[in-house]
Amino acid sequence: MIRYCVVAIVCVIGSLNLRADETSNAAEAKKLASLLAEATKAGDYAKVIDHTYPAAVEFAGGREKAISLIEAAMKKVKEDGIVIKEISVGEPGEFFTEGKNTFFVIPLKTVMTVPAGTVRSKSYLLGISPDDGKTWTFMDGVGLQNPLIWDKVLPKMPEKLQLPVREKPEFTKDK
Repeated sequence: MIRYCVVAIVCVIGSLNLRADETSNAAEAKKLASLLAEATKAGDYAKVIDHTYPAAVEFAGGREKAISLIEAAMKKVKEDGIVIKEISVGEPGEFFTEGKNTFFVIPLKTVMTVPAGTVRSKSYLLGISPDDGKTWTFMDGVGLQNPLIWDKVLPKMPEKLQLPVREKPEFTKDK
């Protein structure tokens, strides 16, 4: 059950995106990713979906359905006693361009309490800009584990862009 809940939370974070004006540098990209993490932690799922990569929202069935799916999953997580304590982002990696899109990877860490302990997970956000960094969208590495996402949602990725290997979440049992 804990595994399901961890995946649900990370998937919520994972399919999120945030747009911003004139985000041409790493500091601004990190700031945007951090704002996205805070919106997730605060439970503002409508805002989260409003800032989700458009193809991902359509893949989920549209705005209202996507909001409903996230709200239902997070309600179940909360009922199971799981609380997001922290979501933090690291420093953005190198920027790559493929066609009209610019991409980068930024590390993501999530800490959650569960009834029996604490779960720490490491993932990443994939930043995507269709307009030379004026706006950015983000997809979480967990969501990118699904081959359907690659085929149906993402634009063509640069060959040089190496996505991190997903690490297994770490569970620490309460004493």
